[in-house]
Amino acid sequence: MAGENNWLDMLKKAEKVCLDKDGYRKVHYRFDGGNEMVEEYNLQTNVLTRRAWKRVQTIGGQGTWEVELGDPEPSTLTSTNLEIKESSVTPFVTKRLTKSSIEWRIRNLPYPLAVYSVTADPENMNITVRTSNKKYFKVLPVPDLQRVGLQPTQKNISVTHQYNTLIITYIKPQQVLLLEKNVLDEVKKLKTAKDDGQYYRMSSPVCSALGIDLDDISGKLVAIAEHHGSDANFVLSCLIAERIQKKSGICLLALHNTFGHYHNVGMKLGYNLQKLKEKKSVQTIELLKLVSNIHNDSREIKDERFDILAEDKEDIVKKLFFLVKILVDQLQTTNKSVCLVIDDISDLLTWGIPVKEVCSFLQYCRTFLYEVPGFSLVILSHFITGDEDNLILMSGLIHMADITATVKGLKTGCCADVSGTLTVTSKNITHTEQWNKQNFYHFKLHDKQVKLFAPGTLS
Repeated sequence: MAGENNWLDMLKKAEKVCLDKDGYRKVHYRFDGGNEMVEEYNLQTNVLTRRAWKRVQTIGGQGTWEVELGDPEPSTLTSTNLEIKESSVTPFVTKRLTKSSIEWRIRNLPYPLAVYSVTADPENMNITVRTSNKKYFKVLPVPDLQRVGLQPTQKNISVTHQYNTLIITYIKPQQVLLLEKNVLDEVKKLKTAKDDGQYYRMSSPVCSALGIDLDDISGKLVAIAEHHGSDANFVLSCLIAERIQKKSGICLLALHNTFGHYHNVGMKLGYNLQKLKEKKSVQTIELLKLVSNIHNDSREIKDERFDILAEDKEDIVKKLFFLVKILVDQLQTTNKSVCLVIDDISDLLTWGIPVKEVCSFLQYCRTFLYEVPGFSLVILSHFITGDEDNLILMSGLIHMADITATVKGLKTGCCADVSGTLTVTSKNITHTEQWNKQNFYHFKLHDKQVKLFAPGTLS
C-alpha cells in the first residue's frame, strides 16, 4: 500500500500537460529532479497503451527516451546503420496492458513451447525467460508490481507460443487494478489542451521526425537547410504551428516572404497569425518594409530607416539586431516563452551584406538562448552549390544548430509520389551514440498536410 501511495502521490505532484488526439489521451509528466514521463490512454477502453521515460543523466546532459510500455520506436535509416544494423530476425520484446493482465510478446522465437522456461524471480522482482537449448535468455522487469510493493508469483504466469512469438501473460493482482483505477481517475480530471486538428495533421509528423514531439525546443537552435530547387517552408510552418500550440510568442524576421504569405499558409493549417498579431503574441519585422520606410509592428521601429545600399554593413546588422531585441523584449513581457523565426537568412547576402557580418548577426541572435528563459531559435537558409559565401554561412549555421533539417529535391528529378527528401541531424550531447545522429525520410506535400516515410516504403 505504501508503494501505491508513493506512485500516486508522485503523479499528483508532477507538472502535467494533457492532450486528446486521434482517440488517445496523452499526458506528459515532469517530476521534481527533472525526470519526464509520457503516457497514452485509449479513450474508448481507458487502457494505458504507452509509457516512455526520459531520466536525468548522472553525469549531466540530456537523457534519451526509454519505452516501458508499448511498441518500441520504429527504426529509421541513419548514417551508421546503412552498413551495420541489428538483424531483423533478432528477438525483441514488446509489452502491453489489458484490463486484467500484463502481457509481453517476444517475437522471432521459432522454438516449440516445450523449450521455454518462464519463471518468477521474487528476490530480484522480475520474470526470467530462458530456453533449454541455451539460445535465448531474457530478464523482464515488472515495475507494475514494484509500484504496489508486490513480488511476482508463479501462479499468475501463463505462457503460449504461436507464429514465432512467445506470449507471456501475468494476471494483475487486485492491488495493481486499484492503483490503475486511482491513476485513471486522476488522468480523467486533467484539463486537456485543445487539439487544433487541422494544423496537427501537418505539424505532427514533421515534429515527430525532428524529435520535438516529446522534447521541447526551448533553449535550442533549429536550422532548416533548403537546397536549391527545393522548398523547405513546410518545415518552418510546422515549427511555427508547434510554437503556437505551446503558447509561445513568435518574433518573425521576414527577409524573404511577406507577413501575408505566412498568414495565408497559417490559415490553411488552422491558425490565424493576424489575430495572434493583434493579441501581441506575434511580432514581425519585414526587411522590405524597413528598406521602403513602411511601418512595421513596433512603435520604435516606425522611425527606423534602412538605407541598406549606402549604410555601413556592420551598422546595418547591429541596427537589425537592435530591432529584433526590441520585439523579443516586448514578447517576453506577455508570453512564457519566445521563439525567433528568421526566413531566409541567406537573403542578407543577396542584399550585399558580407558573410562575416551575417554570421555575426547569427551570433548576436544566438545570445538570446542564454539570456531569455524558454527562448528558441528557428532559422531557414537557402543553399546554392558553388557559392562560397553561401557555403560559409550554411556551415556556420549547421555548426551552431542543435537540430538541422535538410530539405532536398530528388536526385532523379520530379516524382508524382515523392516531393523530396528530409534529413534530420540532432546533436547527441550525451555521447552515447555518434555525435550527429541522422534520420532520413522521403516526404510528399499535400495542400494541407505532409506525409513522411522511410525510403522504399511507399505503397
